[in-house]
Amino acid sequence: MFSHVLASTADMTKQITIITFHMSGITGCETLLWILIADFMWYCMINLLLFGLSHSAARLLLQLHQSAAARVTRSHLDQIPNMELQPLQAQVLKERQ
Repeated sequence: MFSHVLASTADMTKQITIITFHMSGITGCETLLWILIADFMWYCMINLLLFGLSHSAARLLLQLHQSAAARVTRSHLDQIPNMELQPLQAQVLKERQ
């Protein structure tokens, strides 16, 4: 509010006043950009770190699931024999009879 009052009472016919207001505006914009760029870079770095961790955790969980599924499948297949006759075996048995 104070800067608005100051700007409205300033003598805008003088060149130094115009230069001063423009320079302060440019400095303010640059400062705001540097703050926003720094925040954006932190946001990107944190998201990149989280993405890397979640990607690694997902790959680890997938490998654990696949190895557990392979163990369970192999152990059950070793214990349960296949009692169904395959087409070739059925044909051989018919020919013998």
